Amino acid sequence: MWYCVGYEPKGRAFHNGPQGGSIHFRFYGLGKIFSIQARGFIRQSRIIFTGIICCFLPLLNIVAQQPSIARRVLILDFVNRQKNVNAEYLSVTIAEALIDPLKKTRKFEILPRSTADKILKERNISKEQTFSEETAIQIGEATGADVVVMGSFVAVEPTVQIQAKAVDVAEKRLALSKSRTAKLDAKIFDNINALADDMTQEMAEKLPPLTQRVVYQDSGLFIAKDFIFHGMANAAVTWGFESKFLALGLGGSFNTSFKFLHRFVQPYFATSFALTTGKTQIDKMSAFDFSGGLTYAFIIPKKWGWVQETQIRPYVAGGAAAGTIKTSYDINYMVPAVSGGFITDFFVHKNLSIAVQIQQQFLFDADTTLKLLSVGLGAGYRI
Repeated sequence: MWYCVGYEPKGRAFHNGPQGGSIHFRFYGLGKIFSIQARGFIRQSRIIFTGIICCFLPLLNIVAQQPSIARRVLILDFVNRQKNVNAEYLSVTIAEALIDPLKKTRKFEILPRSTADKILKERNISKEQTFSEETAIQIGEATGADVVVMGSFVAVEPTVQIQAKAVDVAEKRLALSKSRTAKLDAKIFDNINALADDMTQEMAEKLPPLTQRVVYQDSGLFIAKDFIFHGMANAAVTWGFESKFLALGLGGSFNTSFKFLHRFVQPYFATSFALTTGKTQIDKMSAFDFSGGLTYAFIIPKKWGWVQETQIRPYVAGGAAAGTIKTSYDINYMVPAVSGGFITDFFVHKNLSIAVQIQQQFLFDADTTLKLLSVGLGAGYRI
């Protein structure tokens, strides 16, 4: 319950009583206001708003003092979808037409357009890929932009269709999109300016100044935070152990990693089954392994022919291995196990990869440690 104390001078009819100076204590909370006058009696008054304003003035002052940070905007060259040589000049013309209108709003800080060039070159991102919202967000994070403006145009003489988009980098979403169709004549520049004005007006409305800025620390690599699942066929050999006991092992494994926990570290889980054939004393050994650990995943964005993208995921994991050793009689065992290695994904499709795994595993028995070096080949799928 709030209250406000004030003095009402003579002549103001704020209460139903004789005119004159009176001191009021006003209490709020039940929808009514009571005045305790100096004369010693209580009268119910009409609800007024002066007291409410008194109470909320400090809050209004706090809101007024909140910082206002202009959003950093990176404008990329527009993509010539039809690769029309005669209209190639529009790629730069449309992008630069947005600069002055955005500056005039005083709500945006325009980053140099050359800021993106280094990132595009380092990560082998083609100009055509910049129209992708996902790629634009990655470029924005790498350059410190809050908003990335990009677009494309399709020029089929005598007309051109232009589409412009603005992506909110922090929210990782498309904030707005505008399109315009015009003729490729002397008035094309008027149409481009009109599109720039429309785009600017809507950006000013939908992307107001920030109260705080999200700062990205770029590692120089794309951090892969996808959920990814692998199915592998494995071949394992032992070392540090007498060869007369164990020979080549064949089996399969499944592993997965998730996109939560930390930007650079992701949970990793794996399970595998192996069947190892022997030479003399041990005829057959079966092993079932379950482990969990951490993986660090990053992307090499460079294309290699039919390989669109390469991911490398080093990992460490710990768990248990259980199985049966067949000799003259069966021996069941369960021992702790530690493994480490890496998985390389060669993505031939947006979500599908050819996966290669190299792993070193240690099975800790009471008497000795069994060391298994395995190589796996399989497929990966990411969501």
